[in-house]
Amino acid sequence: MNMQTALLSDVTAPMGADAFAAWSVEADGRWELIGGLPLRMMSKGREHRRVKTALVAALSDALPPGAPCRPEGDGALIRIPGTGDVVSPDDAIECGSEQSGPWLKHPVVVFEIAVSSIERGLGEKRVAYLSVPSIQHVLVIVPAERQAIHFRKGEAQPSHLSEGPLDLDPPGIILNVADFWSRL
Repeated sequence: MNMQTALLSDVTAPMGADAFAAWSVEADGRWELIGGLPLRMMSKGREHRRVKTALVAALSDALPPGAPCRPEGDGALIRIPGTGDVVSPDDAIECGSEQSGPWLKHPVVVFEIAVSSIERGLGEKRVAYLSVPSIQHVLVIVPAERQAIHFRKGEAQPSHLSEGPLDLDPPGIILNVADFWSRL
């Protein structure tokens, strides 16, 4: 029995967010907590990794050391208010004090890279992200379509971009959407 199977077999009842955070540190791969149960995130391919690398580079350029906001990558966890659910975005921008442990205290922007066109709207997960008071932007990057879908809190319709500037305020940065495709 591998470590992952052993860890999952230990989950016999729904767990809370803090117990999940402690459990997920030992777990292999990326996990979320939905309805009290761990859910393993789908393994991603080469295209996903390349877009994520380009995103990390773009965020590093836009958020220099010492800026009040910083990018947070794999392993960062966000609590969804009123549900007990815990999600882990592909990347996020955190503002304010440094995070403690795996929890993002004040995420302002979350990024998800959609593995397929089917995931492009992220449905319930997008709604969950926007229920977090500090989150102002959800950006879904769809490599297969070379499109970024920007959901801004308070706006009924998202914007769809393939190139050009993407204004994220807060935190007051502009990303060039074409940079997301630069490594494909």
